[in-house]
Amino acid sequence: MLLTVITRLIRLQLMKMASDYIWLIQEFTAEPQFVSQKELELFHKGELQKSEDPSPQERTEIIRQLVEADEYINTSTVTKEQLQKTSQAFKQPDDVELTHVLDAGFDSNDVFAFIDKELEDEFVIRLKISRNSNETYIDDKAKEKYVKIVNTEFANKERFPIQKVQIKGKNYQQASCLIEYDDITFEKETYTVVRITVNDRKGQKIFKESPRLLTNRKIETAGSWYLFNLSKTF
Repeated sequence: MLLTVITRLIRLQLMKMASDYIWLIQEFTAEPQFVSQKELELFHKGELQKSEDPSPQERTEIIRQLVEADEYINTSTVTKEQLQKTSQAFKQPDDVELTHVLDAGFDSNDVFAFIDKELEDEFVIRLKISRNSNETYIDDKAKEKYVKIVNTEFANKERFPIQKVQIKGKNYQQASCLIEYDDITFEKETYTVVRITVNDRKGQKIFKESPRLLTNRKIETAGSWYLFNLSKTF
């Protein structure tokens, strides 16, 4: 009974934090202190200042003042604030191990490093289909390009039979799951990328695009990831 109550309280807390996050994003985007991540990157590159139009010049000055005073806000600062609140809330009163399970909207090197290095928590984050691997190739114009993670080869792989699994409300019997994983480096930090392909009894892919997940969790075998993924991600 006590465990059920605690579980419900945790779910309510997560729902409240998610609701607060959405509300904060909606509110902050209308604030004069809001500076999008793209604007911030252009500002630091000096590209906003190059325009002759008076409007970008005025915006550049506003951003400069906000940056110097460290008073700007954007989705990155709000995300970090909410992640930190979540981490602190679940670590009190005991110092517990915490894993942040996040969707592709949080696919960001900045978010990876913040959770891993500053919060010292674990994470499992779905990667965008556009995310590149460390592999490169030479295209027909003799230019070096990165291979998308969705198309790359993984060093480790193992297939498991699944007698029965429910995905998005639909039951599948005699399915199979292919787990592929390998190390990958983003901005000098090494994590583990996992690709999951689930097939039905006829061998057809259940997901149109195989989910690609990034984690700083230690994965010793594909089997350990398989159990964690089925219980937490699906």
